[in-house]
Amino acid sequence: MGRVDKRSKVRAGSALALAILASCCGLPSSAVSGPLCSIPSAHRYARALRWYMADLKSSFPESGDYTADSALTEANYAAVLSGLVDNVGVNGIRVPMIPDYESSGAYPELYSRIIAAARGLGLAVYASPLSFGPEQYEGWSDARYAAWIANYVAAFRPDFVSPFNEAGFTDYRMRGIVRALRYALARPTVLVGPDKKLVASNIAELEAPYSVAPLFDVIGAHNTGGDTTATPENWARLIADAPGGKPVWSTENPAYWSVGQRAGLPGLIGAVASGVKGLVIWKGKPSLVDDAGQPTAKACKLAQHIVAPL
Repeated sequence: MGRVDKRSKVRAGSALALAILASCCGLPSSAVSGPLCSIPSAHRYARALRWYMADLKSSFPESGDYTADSALTEANYAAVLSGLVDNVGVNGIRVPMIPDYESSGAYPELYSRIIAAARGLGLAVYASPLSFGPEQYEGWSDARYAAWIANYVAAFRPDFVSPFNEAGFTDYRMRGIVRALRYALARPTVLVGPDKKLVASNIAELEAPYSVAPLFDVIGAHNTGGDTTATPENWARLIADAPGGKPVWSTENPAYWSVGQRAGLPGLIGAVASGVKGLVIWKGKPSLVDDAGQPTAKACKLAQHIVAPL
């Protein structure tokens, strides 16, 4: 019997046990088990979506967004990763490249085990800097910055790499860093960018003279919890502007399906309906799963619209 079939039986048995527990104790099942998602073992994604990823950058203690709820630990990382696959239906995770660790050997052992466990579950690994703009790299040359990323890629072999996170570098520096990085990489690597903050900022970059967009293999755009520009029309415009028809990803998206993280703002539905090829959900833990890998109400709602049987 395959791994998926065994896990399906375990989930079914657990659901039955929780239902019995709820009945005997006079509790509604939701009070005991929380939301339950039905994820088909063989599935596809809605519309043009190819990559549905959980962002785990805030799950590492070096992150400024790290909390007890977001943490990946020795005790929970296996359950969290399995839950993301089996209970949510994602096929990739985003992890941080940490500026404090210029040498790949400086990363904690737990970091390496999380990457290995993700690969063992068939998850793609997407790496992005754990920093905002240029401040953390004061005094770094373009060559040093490129070497930091190239060394990470050589050690951890991510499937996708964003050289910048909410890029605050000038286009001149971005161009220099990416060129140095391409030269330094020992193996072909899919680069995602420019990853500027706000969908409108990325549209402006793609439409600017001498845009840096052609430097990247995938066009990535962040939209934050307060991004009023993350509308279906703007996602469609970004896709139309992508040079050579390159795929467009929403590389950090905190929204719910039909509404934004804040009232009155656009939801994920606009990005998916417009044809993005990649969707990265901000704070995959605890936004999508808890410490036991159990899905949240948000995860189940997204799965209902994103994950479908083949």
